[in-house]
Amino acid sequence: MDDVTAPPTGLGETRHLAQHPDRVRDLPPVVVAVDGSDASVRALVWAFRHAVTQGLPVVALTTWPLSGDVFVRARPGHFCEPRWQAREVQAEAVSRALAAVTHPPTYDLRVDNAELVDALIRAGERASMVVIGSDGPADSTPTRRRTADRLRHEVGVPVVVVGPDGPLAGTVPEPGRHSGSR
Repeated sequence: MDDVTAPPTGLGETRHLAQHPDRVRDLPPVVVAVDGSDASVRALVWAFRHAVTQGLPVVALTTWPLSGDVFVRARPGHFCEPRWQAREVQAEAVSRALAAVTHPPTYDLRVDNAELVDALIRAGERASMVVIGSDGPADSTPTRRRTADRLRHEVGVPVVVVGPDGPLAGTVPEPGRHSGSR
């Protein structure tokens, strides 16, 4: 089940998608996997900067629980500690990313009870691109390689992998290929 969270508190000016005209809300967003790690914050910073240059919104996507199995059922309207923890982690990561950019784009926050790759595939169906963070080369671990390869195969939009020194070679789309068209 998806749920869109309110913007984190204490972030200054809100640039939340729900507060912008349809022309912004209707654009295909840049979807970024956010788990609170330094790698995901770097990916979010890159996505914010890229989105501003392209006039696109950003969706910061966090999945919960942060560890362990996905819940079979979450009761809407009831307090859920794992969902709350994911929102807190997301809010901290977004705060860190916003502090690193001069002009943030319009953004939205999303917290899904799902496996990360599955949530990215679903969100990627309406996205202009998907951005994930990496602590090293894209092929440095079999898990990271499988994740990036599966996303590239199933999403149908560019998948950018942002490492410690910026986007990894061959993962940034050519200019003009951000529209999400397949």
